[in-house]
Amino acid sequence: MINNKAILTKSFLISFLYVGSGLICLLGLYPSSPLYFDSAMLGVMLTFPVSIIGFLIMYTEADYIWTVISQTGVFLLFWLIVYRVLLKRHKKKKKRKK
Repeated sequence: MINNKAILTKSFLISFLYVGSGLICLLGLYPSSPLYFDSAMLGVMLTFPVSIIGFLIMYTEADYIWTVISQTGVFLLFWLIVYRVLLKRHKKKKKRKK
């Protein structure tokens, strides 16, 4: 039997850390932001696949809330993808054991 709860928790943590760090770096890009830090662009480049939409919104809108909302959607999509990948890996691993 597949332990879905463990896979769900693991995929949530991976997604939360990756997308969350991308969001912190996005919010740290502007010097007027309270989260500003110099190496924020490096963090955005490391999390580029999940922060590109937030990056585009950040430079077109003056309000931070749209970046947070878009990153929430990206987080949910990324969580689903990571969950499916981990579930598939677990099923393959279980088949090899038999």
